[in-house]
Amino acid sequence: AALIALSGVTGILGLIVSESNPGEETISLLCVFYGAASLVFLDRVIIGNARHYKSGVSEALLYHSVGFIDRGFAGLFVFDIQVFLWATLIVTAFSAWRYIDLISTMVFLGVGAYIIFYEFYELGGIFRNIIPFVFILSFTPLYFLIRKARQNKSLDLWQNSLLIAEAFSLVMIYAAGNYLVVRELSVNLMNLQLGPGEEIPFGYLFYALTVIVPIIYLYTGITRKDLVLLRTSLGVLAFCVFTFKYYFSLGHHEITLTLSGAFLMLVS
Repeated sequence: AALIALSGVTGILGLIVSESNPGEETISLLCVFYGAASLVFLDRVIIGNARHYKSGVSEALLYHSVGFIDRGFAGLFVFDIQVFLWATLIVTAFSAWRYIDLISTMVFLGVGAYIIFYEFYELGGIFRNIIPFVFILSFTPLYFLIRKARQNKSLDLWQNSLLIAEAFSLVMIYAAGNYLVVRELSVNLMNLQLGPGEEIPFGYLFYALTVIVPIIYLYTGITRKDLVLLRTSLGVLAFCVFTFKYYFSLGHHEITLTLSGAFLMLVS
């Protein structure tokens, strides 16, 4: 209902502006201004006066504001992908912090990971080959920083956001070392040509990481009684089985699924 109301307001303003046939730059500036004004209205009126908190109305207005600000910055810089990504990162970081919004937190984390991938991919050459190691070296210290931050009582308001960030870091560390992820991205995005029986560079290392990382997650989760590690370990264990089944399938998928499910239940 809030989105329908906002679309009505936006439509009326759009009709008024369209009468003057504005250029692309003017439209982009108006989008930034309109998004910022919507954010101020959310902060001062909807939250400050009406005392809304995660009511649906506040979220609708927040995503509406973020969307227009992002679109405006993208248009001002001729829809340059780097500008759009960095603008999205900054705006979602603010909304995740200021409004304790979990969707903004997830978008912020996803965009941050994509920026790392995009920047190294654009550099080309050896930089493309070391992307998995860059992810592991980036998200491993981030994971420990987030764990430490969760113990800080002054950050209790953001506990759910930090929990999402902690789980996301664990998933990124595993994905960066997973053989299937690395191989398929190398073939499809980096045009790596592999003949029958050929392996990707450091193939056996990624095979090892595919198996070892879930075991480390599981062991550490059990010994520390850490639910985030335990739940993440179950997910990556299942993906580990899928990875090996994908490349070394002997048929009988129903047997593999049954045994994998029994194993995960035993672990649980």
